[in-house]
Amino acid sequence: MDNTIKITLIGQTYEKDKFGQWVPEETTRTIWGRKSPITRAEWGEAGRQGVNPSFQVKVRTQEYRGELVAEVKGSRYGIYRTYEDGEVTELYLEQKVGDHERS
Repeated sequence: MDNTIKITLIGQTYEKDKFGQWVPEETTRTIWGRKSPITRAEWGEAGRQGVNPSFQVKVRTQEYRGELVAEVKGSRYGIYRTYEDGEVTELYLEQKVGDHERS
């Protein structure tokens, strides 16, 4: 089974509006990654911290720029933890309450 998926990383920048107020703007980039299930150990540790993990995605380290939100197959996830191991960075994703598939 091929576990390669497209993942859209969502970041935020701030622009000044016509009143001089800083307004958040979303930036998006789509990259490829490899989806893996959450390990039992990760599930337990995340649960102790109040996190409900969904899955992890391994991406190339050079492609990850610190984004805190990702979208996979129309659903948004928070990136609650990362782990960098040389050329690969593991992104641990959690679906937030109220963040369901977009129409």
